[in-house]
Amino acid sequence: MFNQDHAITVPDPPPPEIDWAFIDRLRSIGIQVKPVPGIPDLMHHKYVVRDASTLLSGSTNWTNDSWSREENVILTVASTELAADYSRNFEDLWQRPVVATSGRISSPWTSLADGTRVRPYFCPGRAMKLVHAMARSISSAQKRIRICSPVITSGPILGTLAEVLANPGVDIAGVYDATQMDEVQRQWGTQATVTWKSRPFTRSPTR
Repeated sequence: MFNQDHAITVPDPPPPEIDWAFIDRLRSIGIQVKPVPGIPDLMHHKYVVRDASTLLSGSTNWTNDSWSREENVILTVASTELAADYSRNFEDLWQRPVVATSGRISSPWTSLADGTRVRPYFCPGRAMKLVHAMARSISSAQKRIRICSPVITSGPILGTLAEVLANPGVDIAGVYDATQMDEVQRQWGTQATVTWKSRPFTRSPTR
């Protein structure tokens, strides 16, 4: 499944175009493919489930140039439990390719082979649960906070960051996509009710 192209003008940077020649080659060898409409919600799911036992996901752009420039970061997790959760999410979207109604799967905590405890939150269905879980983690930090995200727009997360920044003692640093966040902050500047969201970015973080 992949996000379907559309003709609506999108703020810079524009989304990548689908390599339809590649999609047609997949079809020609019997692989089922399904474009998911990107209106009104962009399909941003990025993962592979391999042999019902391994999950591959991470910070990725699924475009030819991104792979050739080795820009993508892939996390590989061997876990039949996680693989099953992601397969359920996939099947749900495959049967009903509407992004707005997807991701309503509540997954339990799972222990990996090394004892690490993990729990997936699927979006958009579980987005609010995820946002508040992240805000709780930020607010309870004792020593250091590290953030890596293309954009940060969530009110609960930004509000918690603003509170933490107002009370020195925790080492905070982060990276984000400068082009995308500049566009977001320009949009915030036109809406009086959300201008406060720019506060955590006034400390000139590493970009």
